[in-house]
Formats: sequence, C-alpha cells, structure tokens
Amino acid sequence: LDGDEASAFVVRAEPLTPPAGRCIIEEPGSGHAYHPVGAAVPREAAKVLDGYAKPGEGGERPLLKVRVELKGESWEKIQPPPPYTTDSLLLDANRYLRLSAAETMRLAQNLFEWGLITYHRTDSTRVSDRGLQVAREWMVQSFGEEGLRELYRPRRWGEGGAHEAIRPVRPLDAERLSLLIEEGSLDVSGTITQRHIRLYDLIFRRFMASQMREAEALKKAYRIVIDVADIVVEEERLVAIGREPSGLDPSRGFTLVWPYLRVQRDLLPGGEKARIYEAVVERFKSRVVYPYTQGDIIDEMKRRGIGRPSTYAKIVDTLFRRRYIMEIDMTGRRYVVATARGIKVCEYLTEYLRDPPPAYYGDQRILAVLRRIPSLVDEERTRTLEKEMDEIEAGLKERSRVLDGIYEEISELARLINYSQISITKGSAATGWIEGFVSCVRGAPPEITGG
Repeated sequence: LDGDEASAFVVRAEPLTPPAGRCIIEEPGSGHAYHPVGAAVPREAAKVLDGYAKPGEGGERPLLKVRVELKGESWEKIQPPPPYTTDSLLLDANRYLRLSAAETMRLAQNLFEWGLITYHRTDSTRVSDRGLQVAREWMVQSFGEEGLRELYRPRRWGEGGAHEAIRPVRPLDAERLSLLIEEGSLDVSGTITQRHIRLYDLIFRRFMASQMREAEALKKAYRIVIDVADIVVEEERLVAIGREPSGLDPSRGFTLVWPYLRVQRDLLPGGEKARIYEAVVERFKSRVVYPYTQGDIIDEMKRRGIGRPSTYAKIVDTLFRRRYIMEIDMTGRRYVVATARGIKVCEYLTEYLRDPPPAYYGDQRILAVLRRIPSLVDEERTRTLEKEMDEIEAGLKERSRVLDGIYEEISELARLINYSQISITKGSAATGWIEGFVSCVRGAPPEITGG
C-alpha cells in the first residue's frame, strides 16, 4: 500500500474498448517502461505518449496512429483443468464468486453433509469409478449418446490419497438440483441458499469439464507498432474457441460447460492482415504491485508448503478473527492487508524475541526460552513439520520418534505457558520468573503493543 505508483498510459482505439486497450507502464526510476506483455521501451517513449495525453487547442487530445500487423495464427488444443482440490476450490471461489475462504469452507461443509459433494478437505485430484459413472450419466442426459461419444473423455487424474477430488455425488447440475429441492423431491437438512447453489455449480462444472475432450482454440500473434514513439510490442491472443461460432460444436470441448476460459478481442477480424488504428491516449496512475486476495494467499501457502487442505481456510480465518489482517476494496476487488496489530505481533515473534532485553525479563531461563520462539514460528520449521507428517504417512519415519523430538523442542515452553497446572506452591521463589514469562506470552511488552 505504501509502494510507488507508476505512470501509465492507455492507448484506446475504436473498436477497442477497455480493458482491451493497451497499457504502457513506466517503472519509477528505472528509465524504462514496460508493456503488460513484457516489452521494454525507453523513457523517451513515455514522454511522447504524455504529449498525446495532453489536450490540445479546443480541449481535444491529438490522435495517435497505431499499426497492428498479423504475425501468425494457429489452431491449438487446450486441455481441461483437473477437478478441484481444497486449495484450488478456495482460489476459484474467491476469484469467480467473491467468497472468502471461511465462507467457502462453511458452504462446502453443508454441501458435503447434505450428500451433494464428496469430502471437501483433500489435496487429491483422483477420480473414483463412481465419479466416472456420474460424469457419464450426466453427459448422456445432456448431450445424448452421440454427444457422449464426441465429448466424454474419462480421466482418473491421479492415484492414491486418502480422499478423491471434490466432485458432485450425483449427475445433477445446479439447475436440476434447484428444481428438485423446490419440488420437494430432494430433501436437505438445512436451508440451501443461492450461495450454496453457486458454489455447487462451480464444483459441478469443474468436474464435468475435467471429464471432457480438449477444446480447439484459435490463437493469433500480433505486432503492434507506434511509430512516433518507437514502440514495438508483440502479443498473442486467444480469439476463438471451437471451429463453429455457436451450437454444441464438439471442437469447443470442455468449454461447453466451463465458461471461465475467456476469449479476447480479435485485433484483426475478418481475415485482415494489418490495420491502422487512430487512438486516444489517456494518462493515469497505476499501482506497481497489488496486495494478495484471500485466494492468492492460499495459493501461495500451498506453493510454499504451509498448511494442509483441512487448515488453509482456518489459518486465514484465525488471522481475520485476531485482527492481524483486514480486507480493503481496490479496483473492484477485495485485497488482504496486514493491520498495525498484525505487523507488531509478527515483528515481536520473529525479530524482537531473537534478542529480548534482559532488563525487561530478568531471569536467564526466561530469556533462553524466549529466544527459541522465532525458530518455532519460522516458515521453514512449519515446512519441515509438514514434511515429517508426510514421511510418517508414507512409513519413512516412526511417529513416536517424531513426537519425541517435537516434545523435546516445545515441552519447556508448554510447561511455562501452562504453569498453573504445575504443582508449584504459590508465592515460592519459582513462581516469580514463571509469572513473568506467562505475562510475556499472553501479551507483548508495552513498547511493542504501544501500552
């Protein structure tokens, strides 16, 4: 939030409209500007664009000529996505449905308890025999036997794992499910809301897409030239899906049920090889880096090996409940940022306790334990613990030895935090430094909390 903003320009030409207009972003202090597709241009080019962004006499901006040339085009096959795991469901529910991680898991828990989806805490994409049968039955109902032969491509998507992928239990799409519930033909032990239906629809479509043939897509490569600014940008776009413009064209494959693969505007439609656009240039400020969304956080947690399917949403929800993080609205999306409290707690646990002041805590035994805390909350320690759990499951390590090691590591800390359960006479010499330690772990010193 405190980062630099960059100068940015939108070059907009009919029939192009935002967000299809091209944007040149100048990186502060670098002497270069960067197009979103990665082409660098000199700072002088930004000055030229700035001249076109200023209104001339009469208040109108001068028009900028932009030449678009076709470099090539080809039909390619795009593979369908796998069925959902917990992390990918949380990411897409946040991205497409604007649901928080906690709400997504609450809704998924309801759907699971009502017998509408399989278990929703899983890191496996495996599909069972019953899952393949559900996909086949629904495709016969929706596309007929001929459509089944053209579209159905059964896939296991992996082997093993305690659970299979998140999928519908029955061959019922969201529309049919809603109708059966309204008719009373299907009973659920609770109140089903539109948010339940929307999440179910997302899960259903993703699973069915995973069992369908690939999509054929037309990609075009363009060369975009702004002569007066000496800017040349190359860009590739997906401009069409399926060889037929409408109908149940088998070449559209999984996109017949999965609408989230977006087609971009064709800059040279109708077989054109080149075109000159007259463009209006507008200048604005653009943020160089945006904060994470909730979905981004969970995706990053999985990438770094932090957390498990059963804990992703719980971790994020705990941070919100303790007011360590909060959401803000920016550019029509909700982003997560750290609060002042969260920053202070993080600094206290990871930096301050590496060398706590003896004058504040006094006893050397307290200081020795405090200095261990940063290593216990370290990201690498969490990753190591996750790895050890996997090794126990795979039979590579003995559970008792791993637990003994963890006990040795944290037992003294645990005893001190829960000292009230230890048989120590109140008022004895031993209680003074223990009470000081407990005061520390239950609330940071005044200079950390601000009093």
